[in-house]
Amino acid sequence: MLNTGSISKWEKRLENYMEDALVMLRPVQHQVILKTLPGLAQSFGSVIDSLDFPDVIATLCGDDVCMIICEDATKAQACFESLKKYAPPFFFGE
Repeated sequence: MLNTGSISKWEKRLENYMEDALVMLRPVQHQVILKTLPGLAQSFGSVIDSLDFPDVIATLCGDDVCMIICEDATKAQACFESLKKYAPPFFFGE
């Protein structure tokens, strides 16, 4: 599970993917849209599914877009905030 004090292999992989291939990440209604470099969306979806985020119902991924489906807008925002922690600091201008 997340935030156990040590980073899991899946969390490390998500950090690496975010640093190398994340193009866009934003909440939209009851979803979080994650745009990647071509061919990598399914890899992101697999890692997100493996991490078992509590607010994620399912991921639906194509070639360069992963749609992360949540129950409602509040949970989508919480999911976005959780995923945002894995993005490099410069990505959101922080």
